[in-house]
Amino acid sequence: MKRLEQLYNYPKYVQPFRRGSLYFFSKNDGLQNQNVFYVQTGLEGAPELLLDPNKFSARWHLAATCADGSKDGQYCAYAVSTGGATGKRRM
Repeated sequence: MKRLEQLYNYPKYVQPFRRGSLYFFSKNDGLQNQNVFYVQTGLEGAPELLLDPNKFSARWHLAATCADGSKDGQYCAYAVSTGGATGKRRM
């Protein structure tokens, strides 16, 4: 089990999407339960935390998906599901 942890413990990125001058992407540092969502201005900007579903609830296993952003990048739609259920989502 320890060897599997070593093999899987590396940063993983999801392909970014651009809205206006902003780039939205998610990243998992290695052993996090869920990807964390970030936004950054331009290619050289510093990533800023947008949404961390790992901190939503200690009681429930929650997953989040960043669905899309508005054309100007001011808004980002996301969906949240509890315990793997797809029926409980909010936007």
